[in-house]
Amino acid sequence: MISKKFGIGLVLLLASIVAGSYLQHVQAEDDGIISKPFKISGGGTLNMLPLAPGSQENHTAVGTATGLGTYHLAAAAAQLDGLVDPNNPFVAFFSSAIDPVFVAANGDELVLHYAGIVTLTPVLDENNQPTGEFTSRWVADFTPVTDQCTGRFLKVVGGSFEMIATSGAFALTDTDIPYTWEGDGTLDWIEED
Repeated sequence: MISKKFGIGLVLLLASIVAGSYLQHVQAEDDGIISKPFKISGGGTLNMLPLAPGSQENHTAVGTATGLGTYHLAAAAAQLDGLVDPNNPFVAFFSSAIDPVFVAANGDELVLHYAGIVTLTPVLDENNQPTGEFTSRWVADFTPVTDQCTGRFLKVVGGSFEMIATSGAFALTDTDIPYTWEGDGTLDWIEED
């Protein structure tokens, strides 16, 4: 059974968390900033898998996103930053060596930085033996590079979203590795008059 003191303390703690969240929301509105939902999907190719820390590879993408409509990437490169665990070569940190430039149909540019973790999973044959191929899953947080955005994206002042990219089977030496990705989060905008 929960003591009365503990119960009251828990209620006060929850009330202060709710009030703090509300005050942050009101403050953001008072500052003329509004958070808008952001969703993105698409796919492209990775030149090849970056295999050594510091190595980077370009990637392409096309798709659709909230506020962008149809987009394509003008530039982007993923960099391998190092292993998460030195005893597991299949999980590594990565980031954008060249921040991706998402170009809307009218030419407006949303520039984002990303960082996350990639996991390679060995593909097994019918006898449960490795085939020498892998699939990959890239999970990253994307944040706006506000001083490089153009057009309507000049009004983006913050926010973030999680993007998950996956590939089919590929060998470590393959080139033009196809992937798909989906992301969901928010972008913070200066509220329009």
